Amino acid sequence: MAADIYIKEAQASPLNAVEATEVIEEGDMVTVMAGGNMKVADPANGDAVDGIVPNRERGPQLREHAQDYSPEQYEAGDGPVPFHQLEDGMELTAQALDAAAEIQMYNDVALDANLDAVPASSADAASDAIGSALNNAAAGEGVRVRVGL
Repeated sequence: MAADIYIKEAQASPLNAVEATEVIEEGDMVTVMAGGNMKVADPANGDAVDGIVPNRERGPQLREHAQDYSPEQYEAGDGPVPFHQLEDGMELTAQALDAAAEIQMYNDVALDANLDAVPASSADAASDAIGSALNNAAAGEGVRVRVGL
């Protein structure tokens, strides 16, 4: 009974999409569409980035053995798809966001068409600034970003 209640509450949560409209993997930046369905964000076509699908460690492996885990993939029609809304003050870790160009600490950061981080002043920026970098990062390195600040 308790499991049924938990599932119903989780499915009704605004932090779950009704279903995926395309293949979505953990770590993807996503857009929630009318009706609550979810797709991978495409800021180059005007999509807002509403959140990120969390990576969840699961299975019998030891938590410190990160190589034992593979990202969950949600197929079209699967749901509910869990996601974390991007909220002011939250931090996107270096594991969540890679730099596509060199970024300096405290630079405003935006997303390019591939959903990688670039300086907000860059010609490659396809979204508005999502936050400020918390570390220096060269192209291809992970960058920590404080959202909204």
